[in-house]
Amino acid sequence: MAYWLNARCARSCGMLCRFFLLLCAFCLSLFSFAGDPPVPLQPETIYLNSLQPFDSATHQKIDQYFKRLHQSGHFNGSVVLFNDGQVFWNSYGVRDWRTLDSLNLNTSFQLASVSKTITSSAVMILVERGIISLSDTLPQFFPGIPYPKVTVEMLLNHRSGLPDYLNFLPKTYNGGEPITNEQLVQYMVEKKPAPYTKPGQFFRYNNTNYALLACIVEQVTQAPFEDFVDQEIFEPIGMYNSFIFRNGYAPRTENSAIGFSGKYARNDKLIDGIVGDKGIYASALDLLKFHVALENNFLLSDSIQRKMYSGSPEMKGIKDYGLGWRLFKDGSGIVYHRGWWNGFKNNFLRIPKRNACVIVLSNNDQTRPMDMAQMFRLMGIDISEREFDF
Repeated sequence: MAYWLNARCARSCGMLCRFFLLLCAFCLSLFSFAGDPPVPLQPETIYLNSLQPFDSATHQKIDQYFKRLHQSGHFNGSVVLFNDGQVFWNSYGVRDWRTLDSLNLNTSFQLASVSKTITSSAVMILVERGIISLSDTLPQFFPGIPYPKVTVEMLLNHRSGLPDYLNFLPKTYNGGEPITNEQLVQYMVEKKPAPYTKPGQFFRYNNTNYALLACIVEQVTQAPFEDFVDQEIFEPIGMYNSFIFRNGYAPRTENSAIGFSGKYARNDKLIDGIVGDKGIYASALDLLKFHVALENNFLLSDSIQRKMYSGSPEMKGIKDYGLGWRLFKDGSGIVYHRGWWNGFKNNFLRIPKRNACVIVLSNNDQTRPMDMAQMFRLMGIDISEREFDF
């Protein structure tokens, strides 16, 4: 753990100063937004000091778009649309259908697979510091695991060939108690579930990869995954409404959204004790802070991020998967991730070269699939029709 503390001390002063110059609390001007302000914002909320609302016509156009979806029963959630310093944000609907408590912009949502963007950032922080390498193999972290040629990079880009634990973990494993990441590794060492294919051959989306990445972070830092993410990502950039939830091991906050299918609450599963592939909660405003921190190279350098947004030559067509991000190889620069789990349905899309992002978080999985290209067009960014898949 000493290396981690030393690395933190060495970088803390310079990095924090740079971040707070770039991302400062600008504050009172937030309340001059066109239309009714959604909720009062916490005074410590951190933004670019040049942040401005969209013009009133654009604001109204976006707001009416989501109001229509909400009023027709097709959307319940929080929204942030951001384009190079201009922003729209609002929440529509309820946090919990049983109590009818309203959502607000500080409500935390289960990010589902959008969690992978944060897990990959945690791993790449360690890569950039030279603590681990993309070429490191699984047995270096987990002695006895029967996949000697699977590397960290293969886990990140879903080319490991490993089986998905959603398919091979028995429901009765661990005596009916929530299952942890460590128990997943132990099961794989002992039972040796067969891989789908040889490592490095082709892309196959797989939640096991990101559960193992969370374990790798814990192994090399000798700290719980949630502590590392909290201290290296959430705290430095002011993601005050973000946390990692392990079913049976950590509580949610009072302002957490409850996932629903229609008006029926979805219960946590035993595998909700496994995190990294899912299990991270964040508010829509926190994801905006995450986007801004990445844009300003506060969490990760530009060169590391370019690596994360690079695909593989074997993928045909314009779609690909980098290191924690889906992407388009058509020159648009779009990187994105979706998530769908236990009543939550989320979209997080970014165009790094334009400093633009779309954040749509919903706690009702009956939400109608949205035209994400339309989200960009509402902000004045011309994006052609395309399918943003899982």
